[in-house]
Amino acid sequence: VNFSYNHSLISLNGSAQAIENNANLFHSSKTFLENEANLSNFEIYWPQSKVVQIISHAYADSELGKPTIYFADEGLSLENIKTQEVQTQLLMLSACRTGIGKDYKGEGVFSLSRGFFGTGVPSIYSTLWDIMDVDAYAISNMILALVKSKVPLDIALQKAQKDWMKDADQNKQLPHAWAGII
Repeated sequence: VNFSYNHSLISLNGSAQAIENNANLFHSSKTFLENEANLSNFEIYWPQSKVVQIISHAYADSELGKPTIYFADEGLSLENIKTQEVQTQLLMLSACRTGIGKDYKGEGVFSLSRGFFGTGVPSIYSTLWDIMDVDAYAISNMILALVKSKVPLDIALQKAQKDWMKDADQNKQLPHAWAGII
């Protein structure tokens, strides 16, 4: 929710409720909020969890900057994602621009998503541009509800986006609200 160590990161009001709503979809879940949502807890618990969601801020635009996702106490950059054995089947990077980064000729895009794919995570929810917090919270909840119902992940994303467009007001039906989620 808060990033007291970095004043350029605004608080994500509503993120705690979104995490709790999504956690309630599953029988056994562990949530980390406020100061517990730190890098150390993430590194300990994420590799053994089947579904992981991080609601945060991310940075990936600069040619000189390294893609980074922020926790309550510090950021995790692409180069610091540890290669390890993971049980995670779905990693939801609910932060802006987690699917973009510098494009290296012959190598591809070095994004946070790519870093986590490198650990063996087969499915990653990420974003291509800035999206509104409440939109991301609602769409991620729709996706996770479908996943809980055993809908395949690609179909869950497609159905959540279609349902979002059907039920949203006219401004939220525009692609900026939903199409950046991949």
